[in-house]
Amino acid sequence: MVIGEDGPDPEPLATHGNQPRWRDEGERTQVTDFDDLVEDGPRLGALTGDAGSSREDDFFSPVRSDGDGDGDLDYDDDLEEFSPSGDFDDLDSPRGGPRRRAAEPAGPGHDDGGAATGGGDRNLVTAVAVGVGLVVLGLACFRLGALPTALLVTAVVTFAAFEYFTSVRVAGHNPATLLGIVAVAGLVFATYTSALSAYPIVIGLTVISGLLWYLWVAPGEHSVPNLGLTMLGVLWIGCLGSFATLFLGLGKQMEQVDSSITSNPGIGVLIAAVIVAVSHDVGAYFVGRYFGSTPLSAASPNKTQEGMIGGVLCALVVTFVAVGLVGIAPIGDDLPQVVVFALLCSLAAPLGDLSESFVKRDLKVKDMGSVLPGHGGVLDRFDALLFVLPTAYFVTVLFDIWSISGS
Repeated sequence: MVIGEDGPDPEPLATHGNQPRWRDEGERTQVTDFDDLVEDGPRLGALTGDAGSSREDDFFSPVRSDGDGDGDLDYDDDLEEFSPSGDFDDLDSPRGGPRRRAAEPAGPGHDDGGAATGGGDRNLVTAVAVGVGLVVLGLACFRLGALPTALLVTAVVTFAAFEYFTSVRVAGHNPATLLGIVAVAGLVFATYTSALSAYPIVIGLTVISGLLWYLWVAPGEHSVPNLGLTMLGVLWIGCLGSFATLFLGLGKQMEQVDSSITSNPGIGVLIAAVIVAVSHDVGAYFVGRYFGSTPLSAASPNKTQEGMIGGVLCALVVTFVAVGLVGIAPIGDDLPQVVVFALLCSLAAPLGDLSESFVKRDLKVKDMGSVLPGHGGVLDRFDALLFVLPTAYFVTVLFDIWSISGS
């Protein structure tokens, strides 16, 4: 600033101090008062005295959400509040921000069931109660016949697909959710009404509809990856899950061809497949929980090789007794056939489980859902069965179970 500008005109012989001059470096040590620059009017927004702290909190605080609907804002609720049956406590936040670290896994000595030496996080009583309820519901539909069973399967597989598409959206992708759910439901029920001929029709229409979806309905960036995620859900959950209703459709055709068949044989094959999957899961859980020490896969660190072996052995014994000795037709009509069926299907079960685990790990979700207390989501409960069902079909083809329907 200029000093002495407002003073009187200097005399010709005035001293240098009376001349206008610039403040030099030496004078900068003096206290400078800028009060005359401050306006007397009210200050708004960032000019208020306390704006700095609140502004800083708003801008730098990580995004928080109330994913569990409990009214509390928590970091990454969609990861923290899921059922403990998942394997992803060690995951970083999918949003890149800080997050509360979940409890460390108890190591490889347990198989998705909590600590190896305690009760763990899973409520075993609740899990068993829900499991028994599912078994009762399934048996009731089996008892009522093929159509109620097909409707139940369609509802279960469609809801599992809904969980998948929801998780994909939470991860930041944009699948064609409506198209995917309709395609899954249509494919599952169409295999009951039309058996094998449903696959080329429904899958072909889904591919065409998916291309048109991202051409007109949801155009934009990343359309090809999003279409791929949509088709993954349809083929993985819908196509593999539809083998359950395929059994029923083939059995219905057999009933129409051979009047001596009084009950749908597809129900028997479906029951045998469910027995293998459930007994494998139970055996793997308890053996891995108490005896597991060797990790099975990086996709699911809590699963162990001991748990997998225990699950296979448990499935062999339970299936041999429940299907072979009890005589659940058509698989139980021949004991060597029961052994082959149980062995191959029980080996497929952990592959289905691990496949879902690596999908969840890539999406950075702990469970696909939470609708089943003690189990997670529907897809979390039936992930192994998705691989058991097609394996069961190819085994039945190997043993010519469906020969009458093709005659």
